Amino acid sequence: MEGTALTETITHVSAIAGLRGEDARRVARYQLEEILAVFRDLTDEEWEMESDCEGWTVHDVAAHLLGWAEAVLSPPKLVRQLLASQRLRKEKGNVTDASNHLQVEARRAIPHGELLARMEIVLPRMLRRRSSLARFARYVPYYDGFLGTTNVGFIMNAIFSRDTFMHRADISRPLGREMVLGDDDRRLLEDVVRDWARRSDARLMLHLTGPAGGDYLTSSDAAADVTVGAVDFGRILTRRESPEIAQITGDRDAALGWLRVFTPF
Repeated sequence: MEGTALTETITHVSAIAGLRGEDARRVARYQLEEILAVFRDLTDEEWEMESDCEGWTVHDVAAHLLGWAEAVLSPPKLVRQLLASQRLRKEKGNVTDASNHLQVEARRAIPHGELLARMEIVLPRMLRRRSSLARFARYVPYYDGFLGTTNVGFIMNAIFSRDTFMHRADISRPLGREMVLGDDDRRLLEDVVRDWARRSDARLMLHLTGPAGGDYLTSSDAAADVTVGAVDFGRILTRRESPEIAQITGDRDAALGWLRVFTPF
């Protein structure tokens, strides 16, 4: 794992390296393998259940993942999707959410088995394309109302893996299934902590609990101490969950404000 420990157990966020290179490729492979394993094990009834992603069933989550993969693999399809998303931007709030909506609607009627079969083929191909694009795409700027100002390399290295991670949680929670977490989940969340600390200017000690957790110091003059589950931390930053679930000592109002700073997944 990258990053230099402040002590044996506490890492200062300034020491955390961004997710890129082989580090990013390993995390991406792991996230893909884990979410495909979840989909393979679903019953027909479970495909139709509501996920924790508001307004989406489990089938819709799969349709979204397939939609992005097919768009990344086909420049003409990607251009058409982005143009159509621009027309829906005001209604949906931003281009990314508009794209997500279009992806789901276009694949809503695909039978579950066919959807999974296409995912098994297309998602690994998209992973290889992401790896090749990421090598130079960090020099290509990108902006929308969801991600803010960033670059395409960040999307390829980090955002797609974060998205997959959160959708694993979106599916596992309502199905009552344990989300198995490992070192690559911890590395992904470490990168999220780094990104969130930069966006929020938080001054606190953050304790993420669970198998993918860790202890992170964002500032030498920490005003609060926050403890929350590692997966719940992602749910808070993506506004799936209230920051009120976190255990906070010190300046509670400041900590809640920092936790309300949206960080893209």
